[in-house]
Amino acid sequence: LVRNVPLTYLDSDADRVREAGRFGTRVYFGDGARRDVLAAAGAGSAELIAICTNGQGATDAIADLVMREFPQARLIVRAYDRIHAIQLLDRGVDDVVRETAASGMEMGARALALLGHDAEARVQAVRTARERDRARLERQRQAVGGARDREAAIGRILPQPVRRADENGSTDRAPPD
Repeated sequence: LVRNVPLTYLDSDADRVREAGRFGTRVYFGDGARRDVLAAAGAGSAELIAICTNGQGATDAIADLVMREFPQARLIVRAYDRIHAIQLLDRGVDDVVRETAASGMEMGARALALLGHDAEARVQAVRTARERDRARLERQRQAVGGARDREAAIGRILPQPVRRADENGSTDRAPPD
């Protein structure tokens, strides 16, 4: 239990299932892309399901299955990158966490710590970056709408610099999004 919320894990790696079981965690062995396995693990009564798989195809298949078969559950999904996140949100998942963005934020916070910035400054910097990124993701999601595939989606998103150069070549913070 985390904050009195019961957790159930599902994994297709038998060694990880055995290892997690040693810590008293409820872990089911099976393929999360199968309805019967998800049902046996309690998906029918789950308030929230988190999908943390490797590979976009597997992630998409499980997300589609969960939304179709277990609509009562809110769905948060680990996406590989920005384009995958946009595609998942357009599919109807409730929220996404991008691997590349999450690790980038963590690295940024740690870099600030190594440079001597205090905890409050680090928290504020990450909060600001996350807010700007969330807003940019939503704008890009609107721009990508209806793209037929990954390449078409990428073609509709214009890169935006974090910093911009003025007419003298010096850099300053880019304007807020």
